[in-house]
Amino acid sequence: MSSPRISVVVPFYNNGDVLGDCLQSIAGQTFTDLEVIMVDDGSTDNGTEVARKWAESDPRFRLVHSERGGPGGARNRGVEQARGEFLAFVDADDMVPPHAYEVLLHTLESSGSDFVSGAVNRIGTEGVTPSALHARAIKGRKIGTHVTKAPELLYDISVWNKLFRRSFWDAHGLYYPERMVWEDLQLMTRAHVLAKAVDVIPDYIYYWRERAAGELSITQNRTDIQNLRDRITALLAIDAFLRGHAPAKTLRQHQRKALVNDLWLYVRDLYRVSDDYLTEYFGLVNSYLDQVGRRVLATLPATHKLAYYLTRRRMRDQLLGFLTWQLDQKVATIPVVRRHGRLLADLPYRTDRELKIPTRVYRPYWRDLDPYVEVESVTWQRGNLVIAGLAYVPSIDISKRRYTNKIVILRPRRKFRPPIVSLASSWRHPRATQISGQERYDYAWAGFRCEISSRWFRVAGRWLTGDWDCFICVRGHGVWRPARLHSPALGDAGRPGVLEPVPGVQVRPTWVGRQLHVGVLRTPARLVSSARSGDDLALEVDLDPPGAGEGIPAAAELVLARQGGRTVQAFGAEMHNEGPALRVRGLIPLAALPAGDGHVGPVPPAAAGDGAASWDLYLKPAGRGRIRVMFPAEVAEAFYARGDREIAVERSRYGNVTLAERAPRPVLDEHSWSAEGSLLLRGSWRGPAGAALELVLRCPEVGGEYVIGCRRDGDRFSATAEPAAMPTFGEPLPLPDGP
Repeated sequence: MSSPRISVVVPFYNNGDVLGDCLQSIAGQTFTDLEVIMVDDGSTDNGTEVARKWAESDPRFRLVHSERGGPGGARNRGVEQARGEFLAFVDADDMVPPHAYEVLLHTLESSGSDFVSGAVNRIGTEGVTPSALHARAIKGRKIGTHVTKAPELLYDISVWNKLFRRSFWDAHGLYYPERMVWEDLQLMTRAHVLAKAVDVIPDYIYYWRERAAGELSITQNRTDIQNLRDRITALLAIDAFLRGHAPAKTLRQHQRKALVNDLWLYVRDLYRVSDDYLTEYFGLVNSYLDQVGRRVLATLPATHKLAYYLTRRRMRDQLLGFLTWQLDQKVATIPVVRRHGRLLADLPYRTDRELKIPTRVYRPYWRDLDPYVEVESVTWQRGNLVIAGLAYVPSIDISKRRYTNKIVILRPRRKFRPPIVSLASSWRHPRATQISGQERYDYAWAGFRCEISSRWFRVAGRWLTGDWDCFICVRGHGVWRPARLHSPALGDAGRPGVLEPVPGVQVRPTWVGRQLHVGVLRTPARLVSSARSGDDLALEVDLDPPGAGEGIPAAAELVLARQGGRTVQAFGAEMHNEGPALRVRGLIPLAALPAGDGHVGPVPPAAAGDGAASWDLYLKPAGRGRIRVMFPAEVAEAFYARGDREIAVERSRYGNVTLAERAPRPVLDEHSWSAEGSLLLRGSWRGPAGAALELVLRCPEVGGEYVIGCRRDGDRFSATAEPAAMPTFGEPLPLPDGP
């Protein structure tokens, strides 16, 4: 019997209510050459029976038993049974999306790294949202990196959003500490340091469940003193390991991370614990602070410096008083005051002469005053990229225009590319102070607007291709702080569009995560037309002729790459030398577009789609690499019915060609306001004739929703909303504020 490529270890203990969903999501992976080792850690509910049924129905699933060794022991037993070339772990109350292991395996096979980490979605009371913890570590795609180069990876301490090479695991004798919690904290820090190279990808490959009721998870149960004991034990063990295996800088970075993230979670909850817990807290946390140098403490946020200072002095009443003060604050940013020309955090006990807390404790770390930035629009006007929004240094009053300046800087990623600097104009923003959630400081002049000419990307008649990261420097009353241009507001900011200053060249603003980038790229392949031809989709693509000394390709292929996966399909095409460009014609079978009929397992309702399969279109001339096909503005999108599904030839948000097979989707394409304040919405939907259609308005912040009936006329529909008189419990009330 041949060994599987991937071994997935799933420990479980009294997770019978959700274990089935977890296992179903693994069984439905698009990559099927895997084994699933279910480790029963002494369950007393129906979890064992759930796992046994899976072992009986699917030969890839095996059930083994562990003697209550905790999550670490159960995972170790699973690794001992694993036969795969690669290792993965899944917690029994979580799930994985269908393409997770396909994406992870493809990444490792391409890079040769020791393991790969992917992004994580959190399942909680607010639906499916990106995990804030993992967002601190996974910032874009990095192949072949290391924790000493990317210290943010110290926050990447979960094992279940990863795929490991078994050879790496065995070579370094990796194992989980047993009979304690936070076992993955120690193991993952060791793995990051011992690895020669790791990969980080922004693809979401894991659903992490937050338990809303019943028994708390390890990460939620922070008022149990044993939880804190294990955390301190883990952090001390990690520091001891780093002293012998990593640079001193990495040790300091880990200690700062431990104080800012790991232990701070417990500090924030001290107002909820018993006196006995609080007494032991001082001993445990001071045992860690004893080996942290002043150099690390100086880099902490001012709030953390004060809390740990009070902890060191065992000032119980003052510590609890400070935490109570924090709970009463409307915003997370710290208030500051100027004293003798220097900024100080305006925190409790600053002026208490009896306590005599040193001034250094109240000196804000420079990151305490990171600017608030929101990009409200990214548009093109007369060949200029116009970026507008609001930006201010928190806790610094800018009630007058002269108190603030903003400078937008585009920093190139490649060498031999110049930075681009644009002085932004400031304007009075009507909502800036209101958005801040406080009234102590006035941010009236937070608005900014800058224009960046597309000509600035051209030097000596040559367009400079590459990528530029976008930053903004903000001054508030003499305090300068830099920040990335980030956080697009609802509206056109999220879909900035592209500019084609000359044929074959695009200037393209894009959002990578929530950060703005500007790219200049050549677009040698452009869609000309699409049409349905029987059971095929006929495409025509223009390709720029080859340069001097290069021959005309004899043939070409149309290549489809599935979004969210790594499946690639190629179809032969004909090359014709017509006019100034080479014309490529090819057929793509409609049957090749669906994702397949296999069951892909459950996904959270908020993440569930309509079974759509989306593909990026490339052109591959003979003897050359793949070229992304651009969707020109003058070419219309196309939709073709196929049974009760539709085939869509669409323009992506960044101007490329995307093919999709899916259930028909309603598309709003017109809106207008009446004199009476009614909003009329119109659109198209190629759904079944006679089927009803409703519009649903939902606001996550408010929590309610409104249903509006639609009128249909063939493939067209319309609906009318009355924002000033929405039906609410039988009464017409205005639509609440919110997005």
